[in-house]
Amino acid sequence: MVANTRPPLPRRKIAKIDHYRWLRSDGTPNFSNSLHRFDREITYLIKSPDTHVTPTTTIMKTIEEMHNYLRTVPVVVANRLVGVVASMDVVNYLGGGELFQIIERRHGYDVYSALYRERTESIMETNLIVSHPNDRITDVVSKMLYSRIGFLPVVDRDYNLLGVLTEHDIVKHLYGLVKTGIKVSEIMSKPVVVIDANKTIREAMVKMVTYGFRRLPITEGDLVVGIVTSMDIVRFFATHEAFKYATTRDIREIHGTVLKEITQRDIVAVKPNEDVSRVIQEMMDKNVDSAMVVNEEGVLEGIVTERDILYVLTTH
Repeated sequence: MVANTRPPLPRRKIAKIDHYRWLRSDGTPNFSNSLHRFDREITYLIKSPDTHVTPTTTIMKTIEEMHNYLRTVPVVVANRLVGVVASMDVVNYLGGGELFQIIERRHGYDVYSALYRERTESIMETNLIVSHPNDRITDVVSKMLYSRIGFLPVVDRDYNLLGVLTEHDIVKHLYGLVKTGIKVSEIMSKPVVVIDANKTIREAMVKMVTYGFRRLPITEGDLVVGIVTSMDIVRFFATHEAFKYATTRDIREIHGTVLKEITQRDIVAVKPNEDVSRVIQEMMDKNVDSAMVVNEEGVLEGIVTERDILYVLTTH
C-alpha cells in the first residue's frame, strides 16, 4: 500500500443542513418499505471504470482523465486499488486548502511544475470506503449516506478493482421505482453557501474546501445567475484554459481570474412547492446533479442535490 503523504486535514466548517431528519439515532438511514421491495445485489449496477491512474501518474494527467470521465478517479497498482482522487482533492491542491502547501513549498508557485512534475500519490486519498459485488443496494446507500460520499469503488477480497458505483447511478436506478409525493421545500438543503460573481477562482476554491461543498451557486445581489462546481475548476485546468490567464508560471495569477469567466449559467431553477419527482426528471433530462430553489422573485431559498434526492428516494 502506498503511504498517504497528505498533510493533516484541518477541521472543516459545516453548514447547518438538516439531513438528520432522514436518519435513525445511530446515523443509519431509515429505509422505506418501498426500497426494501426493490433491494437486490448491486452486480447489475456496477460500471466498468472508464479510467484509472497510478500513484506515479502526474497530477496533470490525472486531471485530464477526471475531466474526460468521472469526478473521482481510482488509483491502482497492478489493478489493485490503493487510493482515489476526487475533484475536491484537486481543488484543495490547486489553491483551496492545505494541499496547496505542496505547490508553495515544493514548486515555488510554479503551475507547470506543480501539474507536470508532482505525482498523484501526493494528493490521493488512501482511507478508502469500498463496496463488494455481493453488497445490496441498501448496503451501498448506507455507505454513501453515512459517509457523505457519492462514489464507491467495487473491489474483490484482494482489493482488485472490479468497477465503480456513483450516487448518480443509484438515483437514476431508483427514480421511477419509488414515488415521492413530496414538495421540494421539504428536502432542499438550506441555508445555501453562495459566492458573488465578481469573486475570484481562488476565493471559490477556498470556500468549497472550507465548507466541503463541491458546488457553489453564484449570485449577483440576491439573484442566482449561475453555479460553479469543483469539476468546473478541474475543466479549467484540464483544457489548459487556465494558462491563458497567466503571463508567468505563477499559479497566483490564475487564482485572480474572476469567477464569472467559468460560470455555468444554464441551471435548473425550481419553486419550493414543486413536486420532487418533477425536479428529478428535469435534473435527469439536463444531466445535472443539482437544482436551485428560488421564490417568485428569483431569490435563492435552497438547493436540491443528488444527495438530497437519494435521501428522499430511499426513506419514503
